[in-house]
Amino acid sequence: MTPPPRAGEQGRKERAMIELAYVIPAYNAERTVLATVEAVLGQRGARVHVVVVDDGSTDGTADAARSTRDWRVEVVRQRNLGLAGARNTGLEVLEDRAKAVCFLDADDTVEREHAAALCGALGIGGGGGPSAGFDAAACGVRMVGAGLEDLGWTVDVLDGDLAPERLIGLNPLAVGAVGLRVEALRERGGERPFVASQGTEDWGLW
Repeated sequence: MTPPPRAGEQGRKERAMIELAYVIPAYNAERTVLATVEAVLGQRGARVHVVVVDDGSTDGTADAARSTRDWRVEVVRQRNLGLAGARNTGLEVLEDRAKAVCFLDADDTVEREHAAALCGALGIGGGGGPSAGFDAAACGVRMVGAGLEDLGWTVDVLDGDLAPERLIGLNPLAVGAVGLRVEALRERGGERPFVASQGTEDWGLW
């Protein structure tokens, strides 16, 4: 039988808990995954963690992700299961270590305040105003080129876009722009909330 934690142990565990974990499915993403991981490690104002799921790559994806040598980066390798399978694996690997999760593609990047903004809306950590505490939050996106040059194409998310009847017909959300409370995600979607489809795994979940 495991003895109860001594005074102070629970507090240390809570302080050490990941506020926002980024699950990055990666298939033959050797050329882009390192920049994606480094963008996450550069986040300010939130305790972040990275789980890169190498989904049966035949190139150096795993080595590229590990090259940061940062303890906050975990690399998991599996046979190719596709986007849905890789995202589900990343969620399983997290177990109960993270309060919230973001599923970020291996060729995307995030602004330095991305994690803090999502955590604030979710009421996690020190951020958030009187309306904070949602189970999910989404931000807008900006399209950039291969060299991160601005292509002048931004997508903002409006309240009306998230009405159920609107979501059925159109998905306005980029998967990496969404943060979800892990507990709520599992309550509503189960342990493996992503279902394989033709490129709309995230839309089905929303």
